[in-house]
Amino acid sequence: MRHTPAVEVVRPFRVALWLALTLPFAFPTAGRAAAEGVNCPAEPVDMNIAYGQLINCTIESGDSDIFRFSGIARENVVLLVLKTPTSSLRPCLELVGPDNSRTTSCANAFSQRIDKTLNLTGTYTILVSASSFSGPYTLALERVALPSSTAMPIQYGQTLNDEINPDGDLDVFYLGGGVGDSIVLTVTKTPTSSLRPCLELIAPDNSRTTSCVNAFSQRIDKTLNLTGTYTILVSASSFSGAYTLTLQCVSASCSANTTLFVPIILSSAGLNNSFFSSEIVFTNRGSRDTVMDFNYVAAFGGGSGTASAPLPAGRQSIVADAIAHLRSLGMPIPGSGNRGGTLVVRFSGLSSASDAAVTVRTTTIVPEGRAGLAYSGLSAQSLLTGPAYLCGLRQNAADRSNVAVQNAGTGYDGSIVLRLTVFSGGSGLPGSFPLPDITLGPGEFYQISGILSSNGLALAQGYVRVERVSGTAPYYAYAVVNDQANSDGSFVPPIPGSAYIGRPALALPVVVETALFDSELVLTNTSASRKTVRLAYVADAVQADRSTSSLTLVLEPRQQFIFPTFVQYLRQNATPAPGPPGPSYVGALFATVDGGDISEIVLGARTSTPGGGGRYGLFYLAVPSDSAGSSGGWVYGLLQNAETRSNLALVNTGEVDDQPVSFFVELFDGTSGAKVSTFEVTVAARRWLQIGTVLATYAPGTTQGYARVTRTTGSNPFIVYGVVNDGGQPGQRSGDGAFVLGFYP
Repeated sequence: MRHTPAVEVVRPFRVALWLALTLPFAFPTAGRAAAEGVNCPAEPVDMNIAYGQLINCTIESGDSDIFRFSGIARENVVLLVLKTPTSSLRPCLELVGPDNSRTTSCANAFSQRIDKTLNLTGTYTILVSASSFSGPYTLALERVALPSSTAMPIQYGQTLNDEINPDGDLDVFYLGGGVGDSIVLTVTKTPTSSLRPCLELIAPDNSRTTSCVNAFSQRIDKTLNLTGTYTILVSASSFSGAYTLTLQCVSASCSANTTLFVPIILSSAGLNNSFFSSEIVFTNRGSRDTVMDFNYVAAFGGGSGTASAPLPAGRQSIVADAIAHLRSLGMPIPGSGNRGGTLVVRFSGLSSASDAAVTVRTTTIVPEGRAGLAYSGLSAQSLLTGPAYLCGLRQNAADRSNVAVQNAGTGYDGSIVLRLTVFSGGSGLPGSFPLPDITLGPGEFYQISGILSSNGLALAQGYVRVERVSGTAPYYAYAVVNDQANSDGSFVPPIPGSAYIGRPALALPVVVETALFDSELVLTNTSASRKTVRLAYVADAVQADRSTSSLTLVLEPRQQFIFPTFVQYLRQNATPAPGPPGPSYVGALFATVDGGDISEIVLGARTSTPGGGGRYGLFYLAVPSDSAGSSGGWVYGLLQNAETRSNLALVNTGEVDDQPVSFFVELFDGTSGAKVSTFEVTVAARRWLQIGTVLATYAPGTTQGYARVTRTTGSNPFIVYGVVNDGGQPGQRSGDGAFVLGFYP
């Protein structure tokens, strides 16, 4: 679950999900709560343990217990073993590395603790034995730098409720801090608790600040001297029980942080001799340096792990191969084979939470160059909790469609179960087809290839509803429409089922018919009611009043239309028609629904050009009213080199009036962070404008950067986006485009 400032929250039971154990845990309404922990198996004990897990076990006379976990070099871990209140055990604790090196804690005491920076990657062994006596104990294992996936985030101004239970429990929290942040951290037992807590603040370099006097409350006042993720460790000096943890910023202001979820990065073979790899762009457009913490969860090929890297203020870092980059940072990802998984990027020390972005372009080599698709890292607000739809899917001789789902939560959030239902979009084959439920642990990824022909289906076109039927973690889902001949993909983002409620209109950025490009239109009615949709296509080449060609379509319940060449369809069916073939038709498409509510209508387009025996193209969705930019927007990941160029496009939605809008455009060099160019453009109401090869045109010599667009005159909202094209100039290489949606902070 996610937590907001100044809200008290209760942490649920944490468990190592990969062991597939589910145990009851609840905080008390009266009396003592049930204790956390997994009971160890019958003797002899030799079991796996994961970070964030608590084990309840017993040392019999002359006994020793063995636990094993996978560690990565440079991880900082804490091991704690403690006898239970009724036990007389004096335990011994040993940590044995992959090279058989040993770290031992075996003083004549009721508890033992080992704090260790791991120096090797591999399997570590924990031995628990007795220096004297025997009896039950608890064993806790945590990673504190970077914190384990079961750690819980805490924000400035927030108070969290939790408890140490049983004795020996360790609770881990984390915060993103920046140099100069002055903070106060307080842990206090609750009125009915007997806990004497200990409080530790662990910096990104593993340095520690500790408050652990024999008292009911502990406090740490600290001015942070590093940027990165700080870990908070709460334990007990004696007794156990409930407590509150509070974090406050006491300086004039503290740095911000944000976490972005990337649904897939990969280096993997595909069909038709394709091989896909992910280029990744990290952007920090703010005025403060940031540190990025990475958490990679392998979907295939192995090598899950964590790492960190800095990103200076104003800079944009472009990594040609995301998997190779993570390996270079020390993640144990294999050096070859098919590899891929989800990636969480946590930015600490930002001047504003909206200053950071992650953009991914996944491509494969094709005869003319490269082809692929683009997508962005997702903030918590962009992740899904309710039902969502993936539309425009098809399975035929030209195209195939895959659907992928991910658990976008952490180990703290736990597993989820997702249910996918396939709908036949054609009016002649109505029906819905639920697929087997999918269970996903934190960060896990699952793909159904050729979904319309999977599980006994044989559908030519359709769409999918995804819904979470169990669990609390957020999720994400997307589809890819792949060309059967050249394997080029078009990324299809999800539409939440409630996304457009109360919205009166949709604006699709561009529909084209030119000598090279055509736009296919997707229009879906996901509701159980008939819908009358009115479309207005506005382009300078349209030979009609206000350069507008109009069309009314009636969609039956659950029906989906796919128009392969939409301008030609308008030519045959619209009133007035756009005009004869020949000129370039390029313009925006606007949709309304009789009754005034566009909810449950999905509108999108795939614009493509012939190549590689099939078509190279990209997919994008319409933007609902009141969701476009109102003052400014940003586009990241712009490139200009011998192989790649970037275009910048703007749409004046005309929602308020029929007046033009003027924009001030600033271009920034991502390598240096410097502003390298400014210019102004004006866009008429309900019109589209593209600035081709924007870096080469306005900032010659700049090979990569990002753009800020500010509305200077006019009242209409606007859409801004980028397209990264294969080919340094038009007509070169494959010409395939990847759609990069703008952000409106």
